[in-house]
Amino acid sequence: MDLVSRWYGALSKEVADKQADLEHEGPLLAVQIEHEWTCGSIDDGRSYLDELIRLARERGFSVPAMMANNFWQDIDESIETWVGWDDLLANLRQVRSLQPDKPRIAVLSHDDNYLYSNHSAKDSGLNGPDLMQRIGEVHAVLGQIERRR
Repeated sequence: MDLVSRWYGALSKEVADKQADLEHEGPLLAVQIEHEWTCGSIDDGRSYLDELIRLARERGFSVPAMMANNFWQDIDESIETWVGWDDLLANLRQVRSLQPDKPRIAVLSHDDNYLYSNHSAKDSGLNGPDLMQRIGEVHAVLGQIERRR
């Protein structure tokens, strides 16, 4: 956790003044503090994720904290995002019921779609109709899209 604390400190020095919740309203809307992490122990998971949020806050991050763990373990102090490619409408409806007062955000990634679908790596290219269907599914549940590069 010491390495995480130092990383947050270094990163905060670069971007803390760009946060949207400051008086001058910078472009940084949120900070993602965990991605695709899972843990078999609910207590250990909660302790770890709570510690990440605490460290981010101590190091100067005041914008909303996000995680992309597909609700492996939801933490009240963060916005959980759904990482996936297939069945977005159904999954984001579930997100709405799990965190009704938080934004519904889907992470779509061109480079590793196949990790989240029934397709192979060679079929991971995007096409217009496929992408439009997914955008429509996200918007149907009043969700937002984050495109990972």
